[in-house]
Amino acid sequence: MASKLPDAVEHAVDRLSHEATVTTLLQATARELVLLLDARRCSISRAVGDLLVEVTEFRLTGETPQLDLYLASDFPLTQQVLEQAEP
Repeated sequence: MASKLPDAVEHAVDRLSHEATVTTLLQATARELVLLLDARRCSISRAVGDLLVEVTEFRLTGETPQLDLYLASDFPLTQQVLEQAEP
């Protein structure tokens, strides 16, 4: 028997299911995570070797983000998660 997701999560999943492109799906995912988790912002990055490339960001303030580049090696816990492929 599958457990039922909370209503807010079900609604977020439903909204995400209507996205047509990877770009809009990632943007919507960042927005939904901010709303669901009562966070101020969410950044989604792609790992390219040691380089972390922000691909989208959503801020509760509505500000337009300036996407950045980071080195995973500057963030030891992040680097460990990437290397071990475990959260």
